Amino acid sequence: MDCSVLQMHPSCPGGVKGEAQGWNPRCSDHTLVFLCEFRPSPGSPPAADVDHAAGTQSSPVFGRSGPEFVEVTVPAQCSIQQLRLRLCLKAQEQSCHPNLLGLLDPEQYLLLYTRGQEWYEMYDDCQVLRTLDVPWSRHADGRLAATIAVTPVAAADDGERQRQQALLATLIGHDLDREATNRLGELMVTRRKLASPRRQELKLRDDVVYATEPWTTTAPLPRDLQPHGDRSLKITLHYLQKLSFSMEVNPSITPQLLLELCNKVTADQGLECWPSDSLVLKVTGREEFLSGDFRLLDFLWVRKCLKSSRDLHLSVLSVTQLPQEAVLLADWPLVDSFTGQSSSHDDLRLEGKDLDDIFMISLWDCDRKFRFKLTGIDIPKLPAKAPPSVYVEASIIYGNKVLLSVASTTKSFADEVLWNEWLEFSVLLSDLPRGAKLGLTVNAGSNETASDHPQKGKGGTLFFVNLLLIDHRSLLSQGPYNLHMWPYLGQEGEVVTYQADRLSSATNPDVTHSMAISLLLDRYSFPVVLPNGATSPESRWPPAEARPPPASPLCGTVSPVFRPGSAGLERVQTSEEITPSGSPLSLESRTGEPTISGDFPDNFLPRLPVSPETPPDAEEINRTSNLHRSTASLTSFCPSSTSDAASRITTTTAPGCTIYTAPVSTSSTATVSTSSTTPGSTSSPASSQHSVRTPQSPTADLPGVAANAPTASIGSDKAHLKRFGKEQSVHYTANLPTFLRSVDWLKRNVVEDVHWLLEHLEPEVLDLSVALELLSFDSIDESVRRLVVQRLESLSNDEVLLYLLQLVQTLKVEPYHDSFLACFLLQRALRSKRIGHFFFWYMRSEVAACPYFRQRMALVLEAYLLGCGQAMLDGFSLQVQAAQALQQVALQVKEMFPDKTDLPPTAALQVQGLLERSDLPKEFLVPFDPRVKAGAILLKSCKVMASKKKPLWLEFQPMPSPSPPPPLGILFKEGDDLRQDMLVLQTLVVMDSIWQEKSLDLNLVPYGCIATGHNIGMIEIVRKAVTIAAVQRSEGGTHGAFKNDAIFNWLRGKCPLQEIHFRAMDMFVTSCAGYCVATYVLGIGDRHNDNIMITNQGNLFHIDFGHILGNRKSFLGVRRERVPFVLTPDFLYVIGGVKGRDSLCIQRFKDICTEAYLSLHSQSRLLVTLFSLMLLTGIPELSAAEDMRYLREALQQERSEEHARDHFLQQIATCENLGWTVQANWWIHMLVGIK
Repeated sequence: MDCSVLQMHPSCPGGVKGEAQGWNPRCSDHTLVFLCEFRPSPGSPPAADVDHAAGTQSSPVFGRSGPEFVEVTVPAQCSIQQLRLRLCLKAQEQSCHPNLLGLLDPEQYLLLYTRGQEWYEMYDDCQVLRTLDVPWSRHADGRLAATIAVTPVAAADDGERQRQQALLATLIGHDLDREATNRLGELMVTRRKLASPRRQELKLRDDVVYATEPWTTTAPLPRDLQPHGDRSLKITLHYLQKLSFSMEVNPSITPQLLLELCNKVTADQGLECWPSDSLVLKVTGREEFLSGDFRLLDFLWVRKCLKSSRDLHLSVLSVTQLPQEAVLLADWPLVDSFTGQSSSHDDLRLEGKDLDDIFMISLWDCDRKFRFKLTGIDIPKLPAKAPPSVYVEASIIYGNKVLLSVASTTKSFADEVLWNEWLEFSVLLSDLPRGAKLGLTVNAGSNETASDHPQKGKGGTLFFVNLLLIDHRSLLSQGPYNLHMWPYLGQEGEVVTYQADRLSSATNPDVTHSMAISLLLDRYSFPVVLPNGATSPESRWPPAEARPPPASPLCGTVSPVFRPGSAGLERVQTSEEITPSGSPLSLESRTGEPTISGDFPDNFLPRLPVSPETPPDAEEINRTSNLHRSTASLTSFCPSSTSDAASRITTTTAPGCTIYTAPVSTSSTATVSTSSTTPGSTSSPASSQHSVRTPQSPTADLPGVAANAPTASIGSDKAHLKRFGKEQSVHYTANLPTFLRSVDWLKRNVVEDVHWLLEHLEPEVLDLSVALELLSFDSIDESVRRLVVQRLESLSNDEVLLYLLQLVQTLKVEPYHDSFLACFLLQRALRSKRIGHFFFWYMRSEVAACPYFRQRMALVLEAYLLGCGQAMLDGFSLQVQAAQALQQVALQVKEMFPDKTDLPPTAALQVQGLLERSDLPKEFLVPFDPRVKAGAILLKSCKVMASKKKPLWLEFQPMPSPSPPPPLGILFKEGDDLRQDMLVLQTLVVMDSIWQEKSLDLNLVPYGCIATGHNIGMIEIVRKAVTIAAVQRSEGGTHGAFKNDAIFNWLRGKCPLQEIHFRAMDMFVTSCAGYCVATYVLGIGDRHNDNIMITNQGNLFHIDFGHILGNRKSFLGVRRERVPFVLTPDFLYVIGGVKGRDSLCIQRFKDICTEAYLSLHSQSRLLVTLFSLMLLTGIPELSAAEDMRYLREALQQERSEEHARDHFLQQIATCENLGWTVQANWWIHMLVGIK
C-alpha cells in the first residue's frame, strides 16, 4: 500500500476519538486495560502487587474506585503517548488529579511498572503498548491488564548530582550533560537503556572475586620451564604481617591448598588461624593476586619468577583488607527492555483500518522512492582555497558501502548557496535497512563555468556529514534538517581517516564556524516506523504470563516448514511441491527469482525441533528453497578443493508425510525429486543422510558411512551426527564474511532470507577470526552483529583482553550508540578489573582523539564508570591526575626548549623544578600495567630527552618489597600518537600467545605503552637494557658497527660465568628469531641501531614502531633499508658462536624462525583481521584497505605451508647476503645522527 496518501494530512487525534465512538476491538487481546495508581513517589511495590518471596507480581485488583486509581482501556497498538492522553481524560472525568496537563508531560510525571523488585519506566512516548515488557494478567472480561504507577518526577539533589557529574566529566575527559538536551535523543535514551545490562552484571558480581582477579594463562609450559613442573616450588609467605616463612610446595597445587598449608604452619607456631576462605594471596609489592582454581604454574607471575630465577614472595591478607568495591554513584532508573523497538508489520499495516485506528505507519507500507529537497548550504567564512563552484553529492551509505548516489547541479561557491531542488533515489522507502545513512558531501566543481546542469566531473570533497535515515527509536527521519558539516582534511589531517569518518552520524559541534547544509525530507501525518518483523509470533503475543495453555504442547513455537525427527529438524514437502506425476518440481522465490544467486549445501541449513501438527507455510518453504540454492556466493569462495563439492539431501518426515531427495546443483534453480514413505515410518539419522562429496568428506569419519556413498546410513549416534553438522557448518561459515559482502541490502526480501539464515546458525560454529572479521564495517546488520557477540560471549577474560583494542575500535562501526557489542564490552569490563582498567584508557583516548565518535565513546565509558566500583574510581582519579600533571609539564618543557635536539646543560634541573611544583599524586597505578604502583617521584633521576618531541624520562619509587626492585621508569611523550605503537605491541602479544600454545617461548618484550589522550601517552622503560648502538660504541666507537664480535664480547663481559653466558646466548638466539619473524610480518621499518636494544641477560628486542606494513625511510631519495628484517653479521656471530657461522647453530636458528613463521602463517586470517579492524583509528600508515596487502603477502596467506617455509628461508638468505648494507646504515647513523 502506498502511504503517500497520508502525507501532510492534519494530525489525527488518535484513539481518543475512537474510544468516544465506541471502539470495537477484533479480539480481547487487541484491547489493554491499565489500572493507573497515582503515587507521590515510586517507593517499593505495595504488598498487594508484589509477592516478595516469589519475586513476582500478583494480579491487579481491577474495578477499584477512589482518588488514587484510574482504569484506562486502550487499543494494543496505541503508543505510550496515547495512553497518557486517555489517562488525562479519565482523570478529568473522575476529577481525581490536580494537574491534568502535567500527566501529558513525561518531564513532570512518570509511568512506571514493577517486574520483580525493580521499577521500570515507560520511557519512549512512541513505543507501542503491546511491545511493553509489563507483567500482564487477565481482566475479568478476558482482556489483558496491567498495573502502572503514575508518579511525579522527583526533584534531584542538584548539589550531589553536580559533584558526581563533575567527577565523571573529569575521568571521561568530556561533559555529556552539556549535550543531553533532548529527552528522547539518542544520548539520553542510550544512557537509560545501558542501565539494565549494568545492573544485571552488578547483581551477579562477587566483590571478592572481582577484587582478586588473577593474571593467568592457559598455554602449556614453555620448553625451558617444563623441567620445573616436576620440581618443588620454593615460596616465601608473609602471613598477615605477623609471620614470614618459606616452604617448598608442589607447583601444581591451587592457591586454596596453599592457604590450607599456610594455616597448618601458623597453627604449629601458636598463632590464630583464619579460615582459608577468608584469606587471599597477593604478590608482595604488586597489585596482583593468586586466586581461583588454577595451578600455581598457571599464574603469569610464578612463571616470570621461574624464568628469571627470582624468589617468589606472597603476602597472605584477610578479605577485609581488600579495597572497597561497592558502587556508590547514583544510577539511572531502568526503562522498558523494548524501548526503541517497534511493533510488527501486521500490527502497523494500514489495510483494513479506519483513520481513527492509525497511530503509526509501517515503513514497509511506504512504496515510494526515497527523496529529499536540497535547500542550500551556508558557511560563515569561505575556506582559504575555495573552489569557484561546488555541488552536493548525496549517497545512501550502509556500513562503508555507498549503495546509491545522486548529485545536484553545480553552483558558484559563496558563503550562501541555494539549490531548492529535489534529489531522488531509485530505492523504495520500504527497502531501506536499519542503519542506512544519507551521506552528504560538498564537492569542488570542475573548472568549467558553473551551470544548472548536473555535475559531470567530480572534484575534491570539501565537507561531509551523515544523517541516519532510521533513528535509534526505529523511526523514519522526517521534515527539515540543518546539519553542521565536518571539513574533509584528507590524508593530511591529524585525526581524520575518511573510512572511519564516513561511518559517523555525528554533526560538527562547532556550529559557529562550520558549514551548514539544509534539507527537507518528506513528512507524514504519523510516525513512520521500521517493523520488528512481518508478524507477531504467537510466542510473543499475547505475553506468556497471560496466555492460556496451548492445545498442543508444540503449537505455535516454531517455523511451520519443518517437522521433527530423531536427528532434529526434517524438511517437509507440501502437496503444492509435488506434481501429479511425481516429477521434479522447480521451486522459485516469492518474486519468481532467486533472492540470492547460488546454492546452499543442505547441511548449511540448521535443524531445530518443530511441531508435526503445524501445516507447511508457503513463504517459509520458498525461503528454505531460496537459501538452498543461494549459496553460490558461499561455495564459490571456498578453497579449490571444495569448490566443486556436490550436496545431496535425503529427508524423512513424520508418519504419513513424504520423503524427498534433492541433489543440490550449481544452477540457480533447486530441483526437488519426491518419493513416498510408508505409514508408521519414523525419522532417523539414517534416513536424513547429508553428504558433501569432497576429496576428504567429513562423512568418512562417521560410523557406517562411506565417503562415496551419499545414501549410506549415518547411524544412530547423535554425537557423531552433531559433530558432522558442526564440521560442515564451520566449513561454510568460514566464507560468511565474503558472502555477506555480496548481499544486496536494499532488497528487503533478500535481507529477510539472510536474517532467517543467521538466526538459525549456532554461534559456536564461527571461528574466532571469522567472528572478528564480521565486526568490520562490511557487516553492520544487527543480526550479524548479534551472532558475533553471541560467539564472543564464550571468550575468557584473557581472550577478551587480548583483542580489546580492536573490540573498542569496532564500536565505531555500530550505526547506533546502543548495540549488542556495547553491552557486551560494558558487562565484561564490569566483570573483570583487568579488562575494565584497559577499557577505561582505550575509551578515554578515543574520546580525546576522535571527535566523530566522541559522544558514543564517552557515553559507553560513563556507563562503565557508574558500575566499576569505588576502588576503581579512586584509582582512575589518581591516574588521570598524574597524566594531566605530566602533560602540563611536557607542554612547558616544549615552550622552554623549542630547539629540536639541542638542550642546555641546566635542562634537567629546570625539568626537575617543574615536576616538583606539579600536582602529581603521591602514588598511582601505572596506566600501562595496573599490577604496578608508582610511588613518589625520584626528581634527581628525571630528565628531558634530546629529541624533537622532548619526551620526559621519569623515575618513581617502587612499592616496598622483600627484594627491593629497581625504580619504576616511565617515558612520557606529548605530541606523538602512540596508538600505532600500541597496535604493534598488542600484535606481539598475540603472536607470543600463538607461539606459547606450541610451547615456543621466543622471549619477546612487549613493554608497556598506552595513549592517555590525543597524542599523549606513557611508555615503559625496560630496565638493565641498552641500545645496540651503545654496545657498538663501547666496543669500538662509530667503527663498532662493523665489528662482528661487538655484541658477543659485550655479552661475555656482562655474563662472565660460563653457564650464565650460555643461557644469555640462548636467549639472544630465541629473541632474535622471534623479532626477525615479527618485524618481517609486520613490515616494521626504520630499524637503526638506536631502535634495537639488548638486556644484560641477552634478550634482544625492538622499540619505536613509527613505520609499519613495509613503509621504509629514505635519505636523499635513496631507500635506506634493503633487507626484509635485521639480521646483521654481528647478530649471526652471536648465533653461530665463537667459531662464527657454525652450521648447526645457524640451522637451529633457522628452524626456530621457520617454526615461528609457520605458526603465524596458520593464523594469518586472525592477524590480518586484527589489523584491518584498526583501520578506524586514524593511524597514518593504516588508513586504507590497501595497507593490508603487505601483511597478506608477508604471511603468504594464500600459499601452502611448504611454500611459506621456502619463502621465509629466502628472506633469511637475503639478510645474510645484504647484512653489510645494514652495518653501513648503522655506521652513518652513529656518525651523523640520522633518525
